[in-house]
Amino acid sequence: MITRRGRPVARIEPCHVDGPGTEQAVAELLRRGVAVPPRAPLDVERFLDAPSVRVSEGDTAGEIIAAERSARG
Repeated sequence: MITRRGRPVARIEPCHVDGPGTEQAVAELLRRGVAVPPRAPLDVERFLDAPSVRVSEGDTAGEIIAAERSARG
């Protein structure tokens, strides 16, 4: 759940890749510019080896993302 000032504004949940209509739904999100396709395949090992950041209650998403980017150099 993503909140803004303590109020829910969005929910992140897994998509069901094999579900009916998934390809059409993804195509529509791409067409509308809501989603962007990856620029490169995910290097899973590099991703898992990246340093983790300490998250504290009250940290904003922006602060967490900035800390992750800083830690990855």
